[in-house]
Amino acid sequence: MKEGDASGAAQEFGLAETTAGQDPIAEDASFWRAVSLSRAGRSREAAEGFSSFLARHPHSPRVGEASAALGWLLLQSGNRIAAEARFRAATADGLAEVRRSAELGLKALAGEATAR
Repeated sequence: MKEGDASGAAQEFGLAETTAGQDPIAEDASFWRAVSLSRAGRSREAAEGFSSFLARHPHSPRVGEASAALGWLLLQSGNRIAAEARFRAATADGLAEVRRSAELGLKALAGEATAR
C-alpha cells in the first residue's frame, strides 16, 4: 500500500488473512484489506470487508475506525440508516480523529436531511 498499489495490497492482505487462520495477525490483515479496498476505490468490496471485520472482531481496538470508515461508505451508497448506526458506534472510540470522523458523518447526515 505504501507503494501506491492499493489493489495489490488488498490482495496481499487477503492472502495473509486467509493463511493466518486463528493467529492474531488475521485481524490486522482483515482490517487493512478493507482499508486497501477503500483506497483502491472498490467501495462495495470495502464495505463488505469492514462489515466482515466488525462481525468477526467485535472487540478489536480498530472497531471504531472500521465503523467510521464503513459509515462513510454506506453514506456514499445512500444507506443513511446503516451509516448513522456506524457513525454513532464510532463516536465512542478512544481516538479523537475517529470520533471527529464519526461526528462529521453525523453532521453530513443532518445536513442532507435539512437540505431535503
